[in-house]
Amino acid sequence: MKLSTFSTLLLFLVSAIAIYSIVPLLPFLEAKFHTSLTTLALVISLGWVGGAIGGVIIGALSDSYGRRLMLFISILIFGISTLLSYFITSVYLLFITWFLVGFGVNGENGISYAIVAETLKGGRGTIGGFMQGLYFAGYLLSLILALTRFSFLIVGILALVLSPLSFTMSESSRKGFRPFSNLKEINVRLAIVSSLLAISAFLYTVPFVSLLPTLFEELHVSYSILIIASLIGIIFYTLSGYISDIIGRKRTSIIFSIIAILAGVIFYSLLHSILFPFTVFLVFLGSSFFSYLGVWISELYPPKLRATGNNLSFLLGRIIGGGFGVALVTLLPFTLSSNLAIILISCGLIALISSILL
Repeated sequence: MKLSTFSTLLLFLVSAIAIYSIVPLLPFLEAKFHTSLTTLALVISLGWVGGAIGGVIIGALSDSYGRRLMLFISILIFGISTLLSYFITSVYLLFITWFLVGFGVNGENGISYAIVAETLKGGRGTIGGFMQGLYFAGYLLSLILALTRFSFLIVGILALVLSPLSFTMSESSRKGFRPFSNLKEINVRLAIVSSLLAISAFLYTVPFVSLLPTLFEELHVSYSILIIASLIGIIFYTLSGYISDIIGRKRTSIIFSIIAILAGVIFYSLLHSILFPFTVFLVFLGSSFFSYLGVWISELYPPKLRATGNNLSFLLGRIIGGGFGVALVTLLPFTLSSNLAIILISCGLIALISSILL
């Protein structure tokens, strides 16, 4: 494996740990800041909004001024912001720092997708799938780090120490033009259809992963299932990326969108069965249409718009699915399990239609 590819994957993993690091600390932060879980949930949502904005801005700047420089800056932003989150004493300051964490993390992610699409001659789907699967690893590592109560401190320092790896990347972007000056060249149809696919991907995955511990507690299911499913999720995402390298991105996305729909149906049907925990594995398998999505969308845009385009396509997905996905699920007037099933099936259908149109 080339150093640039290794660095891309390692920095992506650190970004995943950073964005997830707040989740297992919620009870601790609730006591520290004398606030409510509802307020902290808004902090997390604001992080996704920051990610949507940061992805577009940093992506456009990377198209103009180069991938390496903007990758380095995005890592500094989320690294310093995560570090500061450890020292602050007010939840209102956490709103600011976590917005910036999201801003930097998703800026980093968008550039990483573009780098994989531009620098690898083959196996882009496999690497892209594995890279997106590192979010599962980031989630598990955040759970481990939370045991120390020093998650923000450790992740912030780690990001800053590893940030110079940004300069090991192959510089691949055309430079010398003003950011956003080429927006008029964006393919509107591509932007709309890919946005729908991104919305379905985020809304299928983020609320499910976020609310699964709550559902397990209600149904008295062991959390070990979630840990095993997360590890298997990395395999699923890598496998789907590999399949996309063989039979094509579109065909693979259609196949896994169908699996996503069936997974939602089976998830609801076996809710009170002893087989229910295994439906979680099936849902994670279905979500694999998300795995290589960032790389696929990057491939569809011309080089001078690659990072701008993929982040524009991810903009609404990050806001709707990431920022407000959990709220959308909980606002539905049914049980939590029913609400999740409705979202899973609906997102699977949207993914299928948008995959066919893309």
